[in-house]
Amino acid sequence: MAERATTRGVAAGAATTLTIGALALLGAGVAGAAPGSISWDDGSSHFTRTISNTTPAVGDTITVTTKFERTSWTDEYIYNVKDRHHSCLTYVPGSAKMIGQSEYPVDNPEVNANEAYVRAAWGSTDWVVQNRPGFYRAPTFSVAYKVGQNCPRGTALTTGMDYGGSLGSGNYGNKGPSITIGKSATTTTLAAVTGAQVGKASNLTANVTGGAAGDTIEFRDGATSIGTATLDGAGTATLPWTPTTAGAHTLTVNYPGTAFATASQSAPITAQVAEASVPSTIALAPITDGQVGKASTITATINPAAAGGTVELKDGAASLATLPVGADGKATYQWTPNAAGAHTLNAVFSGHDNVLGSTTTAQVNVAEAPVPSTIALAPITDGQVGKASTITATINPAAAGGTVELKDGAASLATLPVGADGKATYQWTPNAAGAHTLNAVFSGHDNVLGSTTTAQVNVAEAPVPSTIALAPVTDAQVGRASTITATVNPAAAGGTVELKDGAASLATLPVSADGKVTYQWTPAAAGAHTLTATFSGRDNVTGSTTTTQVNVTEAPVNTTDSTTTLNQVGAAAVGTATTVTAKVTPANAGGTVTFKDSGTVIGTGQVGPDGTATAVWTPTTAGQRTITADYSGHGTVNASSGQLPVTVAASGGNGGTGGTGSLSGFGS
Repeated sequence: MAERATTRGVAAGAATTLTIGALALLGAGVAGAAPGSISWDDGSSHFTRTISNTTPAVGDTITVTTKFERTSWTDEYIYNVKDRHHSCLTYVPGSAKMIGQSEYPVDNPEVNANEAYVRAAWGSTDWVVQNRPGFYRAPTFSVAYKVGQNCPRGTALTTGMDYGGSLGSGNYGNKGPSITIGKSATTTTLAAVTGAQVGKASNLTANVTGGAAGDTIEFRDGATSIGTATLDGAGTATLPWTPTTAGAHTLTVNYPGTAFATASQSAPITAQVAEASVPSTIALAPITDGQVGKASTITATINPAAAGGTVELKDGAASLATLPVGADGKATYQWTPNAAGAHTLNAVFSGHDNVLGSTTTAQVNVAEAPVPSTIALAPITDGQVGKASTITATINPAAAGGTVELKDGAASLATLPVGADGKATYQWTPNAAGAHTLNAVFSGHDNVLGSTTTAQVNVAEAPVPSTIALAPVTDAQVGRASTITATVNPAAAGGTVELKDGAASLATLPVSADGKVTYQWTPAAAGAHTLTATFSGRDNVTGSTTTTQVNVTEAPVNTTDSTTTLNQVGAAAVGTATTVTAKVTPANAGGTVTFKDSGTVIGTGQVGPDGTATAVWTPTTAGQRTITADYSGHGTVNASSGQLPVTVAASGGNGGTGGTGSLSGFGS
């Protein structure tokens, strides 16, 4: 159709028909949400455009359709359609389609946001418009848009379409129908206000639903304007409010509306405003006993005193605790420091009601953790009534400082300073025999803890004096044995007696149960000899000494030599009594034999008529031993000696046998 190629807009004489909904759009105001249609003819083409909602709201989706019909029998093929819309409408992806007997989505339509159109194109024979007997086809192009926030309100926004076909093209960019978007309805709310106080800023927060970021709202206290604030992207605005009077305040928020949104006002709220705050002070009581590992009481005192609020305590930057303040204005905390040195304690009062918060600091010196100590008493083994014994208490760790109190049972003996070596000593003279419990109590010093100990001491009775006497020796003769007998009084087994000839020690002998010791003395020189006997003392019997004068005569000229042999010893063992036997020749020589174990006297036996003498030997040491038998001589028979090696078993076993006795000396 030649006339179609030059058509722009509605052709001259083209008939246009608006539906009732579309007519409403042309009226004075925006009607309720309703679809709108417009129809017109151009030559033998008839067009119908329909919009699903001509009064949409922001965010709504509308569908626009254009139906193509013929009023003659000449067919027309549709090559492309360009749907034109306002730039505030956004194409809904995937919504473009051509509807015939079915719906056929348009793949990749051209969406031009700058020029505000959506264009679809097809093959030259894809879509035909027919209206002749037996053939009627009226395809409809459909596209959907979403209404944007930036759409003008209360203004008719035109739509239209262009198309190209086999009979020419048509441009109907402003044909319609138009849409009108009303202002967004708004709702304004004001959040409740708590904690308001004279002279103190409180935040007023309002929200406008339907408003836009950047819109301005006004806050009012009664009829008085407090100030304005700007909405953020969430429709919220905040304004600080510092009331000047206490009591109830009626607060409202007014949204004046914009070209896009209606005005609204919040419901009034009542805010209770408290009186202005009272200043406070906080003080920390001094801490003088701070020590690592030891609890100290931190006491914070608030003025004015009243229950309420909290106190946060800090050691430097480290928070210790947050405590409620009592009715007396105090908060206490048991603090156990874990590091020595200077500490800065901080106390922060939160404030309460109309009392302001406050803060303070205090310096505390924390000592090292106490070191445990031990105290020991040296053993006392010589405790005796009337005799001074040294009590020695030793402290560890050793350092000068502190004291030690010594007690005998419950009776205090002394309180003594501890020396630099950690010791304290005391001379103790007990006045009663028996078991005594000594107590030593260390007081501690600096950061060393105290300690205590006890020791048991057995105190002997006061010593008993002794006497020692030597029996007269009247037959002393050079080369001949004479018996020295010392008698100790009081008599009891124990202690020793040392016998001396002048300054020369003869022997040290144990005292027997009868208080006696005997010794076979063979003087080597004639003349006057001074014999000395010294008793060592025993248990609580003191020692004593005595001397006697002995005249030793020369040996007779005619003497007989003797021999001394030891019989074999069997089964010698440690702790087992064994009889040792010596044989003296001549048999009737008389006198005594002294037996020795490697130089230590075992015992002395009298030589019998058969020439034998015996002694009981209980070995104390295992191994190879040498038994010696010393014959004293008698009358004109000279002294002699014999030896025997003996193997002693450890205990209970068979000792080795010794050899035969050997002649070791002859009389002369």
